[in-house]
Amino acid sequence: MGTGLSKPQTYSSLYNVNYAYNALPIDNVLNLSLGIYCQTAGNATMSISKINAPRLSKLHLKDKTNGIETDLMTSNYSFNLTAGIDDKRFVITAQHVLTYNKIEKDGNGPNMTMNSGKLFINNLLNNSTVRVYDVMGRLIAKKITLGSILEILLIDSEMYIVQIENRGKTLTRKLINRL
Repeated sequence: MGTGLSKPQTYSSLYNVNYAYNALPIDNVLNLSLGIYCQTAGNATMSISKINAPRLSKLHLKDKTNGIETDLMTSNYSFNLTAGIDDKRFVITAQHVLTYNKIEKDGNGPNMTMNSGKLFINNLLNNSTVRVYDVMGRLIAKKITLGSILEILLIDSEMYIVQIENRGKTLTRKLINRL
């Protein structure tokens, strides 16, 4: 990253270190500060190429100056910026959602169903960690299984990301809760 360029430059900021080239694992980044530098004030637009991010299901950008939140996977974000460096304005959350990464129990993986605001999961292995995230990537439930069946109450009608981990393998699925 350098100064004196006419186009705005973005960089991530982690533990007060600015990274122009990211070697961070982007799959499940939560609330990573995104700084911006611009030589002159003006209008700018942030966008991504979905072709260059095929493994991401969501790239959530929050502009802390006005509270506007945008999923860059579905729309661009246009904003005004002032000349100089701003390390505190933006936060990004990236989420990679796998459709399948086999967790097996005698050849049968976990089955998930929704009914009356409850998530039912069966065919789980003992000591599996089950996490449920909302559409913003916030963890709303975390359970460690003792048996092969688990029930989790989900009171909102929305989409959820369910992640099951056991023995180093992960299964992640998107589910829609229709009340």
